[in-house]
Amino acid sequence: MANFVFVPHTADIAIRARGRDLPALLRAAALGVTAASLGRESLEPHRVPGISPRRVVSEGAPDEEGLLVTFLNELIYLAETHAEVYTDVEILSHSCDAGVEALAYPDPDLSAIHSVKAATYYDLKIERDGEDLTATVVFDV
Repeated sequence: MANFVFVPHTADIAIRARGRDLPALLRAAALGVTAASLGRESLEPHRVPGISPRRVVSEGAPDEEGLLVTFLNELIYLAETHAEVYTDVEILSHSCDAGVEALAYPDPDLSAIHSVKAATYYDLKIERDGEDLTATVVFDV
């Protein structure tokens, strides 16, 4: 099960993502975007046999929050451009200088029912919560 939950927000959609490290947090937030686009409260990550992943490359950012937003917005852009729904994400590399490189696994049997326009910086802060990193991400819909 992906490690995110939806949190109440007045106008947009917000998720609280959790991961043991930054790559796990990036993956959880990416799966949260997919769940939001599908209108689901949860998403079991999966890969469809025989379907090739899409390469995702996002730019660097001055901090980890910026890296998260930049990565999510690149993923949202690719999903919209290619009319794909990514049901798993594998983070290959990440750094504030170089950005994020990942593989996003589409499920051709799924279609988005909600348009997620962008991840925002609204109240965004990556925090250490015990053993994990957490972040609340608000999406413009």
